[in-house]
Amino acid sequence: MMNSLLYSIAMNYSRPKKKLISFELVEELAAEKLCIIIGRRLSGYLTREQDNAFSVFIHADMDKRIVAVVMARDHINSRLKAKRKIEEIDEKRSTFRKEFTGEEWGQSKYYNLSIDTTHLSYQQVADLILY
Repeated sequence: MMNSLLYSIAMNYSRPKKKLISFELVEELAAEKLCIIIGRRLSGYLTREQDNAFSVFIHADMDKRIVAVVMARDHINSRLKAKRKIEEIDEKRSTFRKEFTGEEWGQSKYYNLSIDTTHLSYQQVADLILY
């Protein structure tokens, strides 16, 4: 279900500015029951009208992001390639958010909580969110 939702969002990326069916699905799911929506672009925006919604922006400095990309992706084996990939993805995220919301991507003011994970483990981040 999640993969098809993310795929649908990605495939609709270049279409004219209108509300996408997959966006409506996210809004409906969040309205119906408790759920966790993992998204890097609009999940917090789509649920902003929901009283029980809680959005988190997770970010890290470039060095930590580069290490994570090199470790996670076999085809990216240099820091330079990893940095270029991160910058490419960040640009797409920024363009996508601006196109559909008029807002700048990466601004902590659009989230209930913003966590810099530069010096934190995944477990520490999860603990911060849950407690």
